[in-house]
Amino acid sequence: LMNQCLQFLKKNKLIKEDDPFFSKTPNAAVPVCICAWIMHECDEQDFDGTEKHHTIPRASYNHAQKLRAAMTYAFGRLYGLGSLPWHESD
Repeated sequence: LMNQCLQFLKKNKLIKEDDPFFSKTPNAAVPVCICAWIMHECDEQDFDGTEKHHTIPRASYNHAQKLRAAMTYAFGRLYGLGSLPWHESD
């Protein structure tokens, strides 16, 4: 799924061909890029905001959760980000 995400982002020029999207120091646009990829796969609207034709398959909500989990795994487990334990804020 990481490669699928990268292909989408490069194809739609959301990242440069040589951009290290998956890294220990991701840029600030990463969350937006991930959302764009998930919405492209699962949403009723196409990436450009137009309604998708009824013949274009859409992934399920369950699949969207799997895509998000894959990105959490990539950045959290493979790159060690987001390892701060949960704590209640004051």
